[in-house]
Amino acid sequence: MDNSEQNYLKKIVIIFIILSLVSLPVFSKFIDSFSFLENYESYSLFIKAIKNNEAQPLCSKLYEKLDFSSSSLIEKSVLEIKTKLNYSRYLIENNQKSKAEILLKEAEIEIQNIKTHEIFYNLLEAESKSLWYLINHFKYLSKAVKATNLTKSNFKSYSNEISAVLQYANLLLYTPGKDPSEALKIFKTIENENLQVWDLFSLYSGLGISYFKLKNSTKALLYLSQAKNIYVGDELINKTLLKLK
Repeated sequence: MDNSEQNYLKKIVIIFIILSLVSLPVFSKFIDSFSFLENYESYSLFIKAIKNNEAQPLCSKLYEKLDFSSSSLIEKSVLEIKTKLNYSRYLIENNQKSKAEILLKEAEIEIQNIKTHEIFYNLLEAESKSLWYLINHFKYLSKAVKATNLTKSNFKSYSNEISAVLQYANLLLYTPGKDPSEALKIFKTIENENLQVWDLFSLYSGLGISYFKLKNSTKALLYLSQAKNIYVGDELINKTLLKLK
């Protein structure tokens, strides 16, 4: 075989290697254990209503219509817990804290029943504890401390889990005295991920508030506008957008 034939074969081999690499699927380093939630249309409609801060009669009606009976046992449990936690937040924000407390107590009992499913248990436990603090800062301060410690621990244990990343980034963002750039770095790690719509909203709002705190009005306006394009009812986003315009 002469040199020209050898060079030709080398080129063929190189082209084959390049094509093989290009055709390989791109795998994300992040996972979303809650991704099944978006398969339930009734849940998505309910979340859309409370995130848009619709009137309570509508939200209550959607809540009562939710039916997860066809789900697997663990999916049904997680769906019911997530529904109660999200509805609790809505009630807290609409000054119906006594109703929120009832739902939170129910959710906490249900969370204890999924202890064997470690990742769901730990992430939902952190979320529920943080909501108690919103009801009464002084009365439930110990729960807030537990929520903070759990959120940090979850991020260390599940640093590739979308929910753990968002919880930790939001903790950094809203903890007094923390540098917003720390939260921004965490949010940025999942910016190019294929997120569920509610997680995408959380990401955009987190990025927007981070940039607002860092005095970058252009990027703050960009991301907060994208968040509002998903859900229109967030009071903090709407107030911040007014400051930017």
